[in-house]
Amino acid sequence: TNREILVQVLERLGARVHQAESGEAALEAVRWERPDLVFMDMRMPGMNGVEAMQRLRSEHGPLPVVAISASVMEHERQYYLKTGFDAFLDKPFRLEHIYACLEQVLGVQYEYAAPKEEAVVAVPVALPAELAQRCREAAQFYRVTELRSCLAEIEALGEGGQRLAQRLRERVQAYDME
Repeated sequence: TNREILVQVLERLGARVHQAESGEAALEAVRWERPDLVFMDMRMPGMNGVEAMQRLRSEHGPLPVVAISASVMEHERQYYLKTGFDAFLDKPFRLEHIYACLEQVLGVQYEYAAPKEEAVVAVPVALPAELAQRCREAAQFYRVTELRSCLAEIEALGEGGQRLAQRLRERVQAYDME
């Protein structure tokens, strides 16, 4: 799931993305086409991320590699950086962290579109506390399927619910879970 989210974010930025399910598959993929950057999960079938990164570099020379892990303790982050990774991304992903990582490692610069001016007509909606809490938790933990189910419930609350659900769907599409 995390890999799919990362792929979608990168593709929306215009990147061409190749996926590999293991360190061995990543080594094989790089043999065919050298990427600008590799995002490497630390826990994979076969070899771990550190070993895969070291083999990638021994076989292909300098290559930017970003460590990805759900283990987000500071000593673990520092360990990965000391072993040679160029950056560290924690899971679940935050869009702003992915952008910052690309900026740091590749020097990517972003062009931001001017915000659209739109007239918003407020239509009140009473959101049940239990539903609001489920939405918050689903967004916080990037549980997109659960969040979409919550949005369907919000939509059923009438015109105000439909407008709110539409605005929140736009945020989910952009992976803006804040």
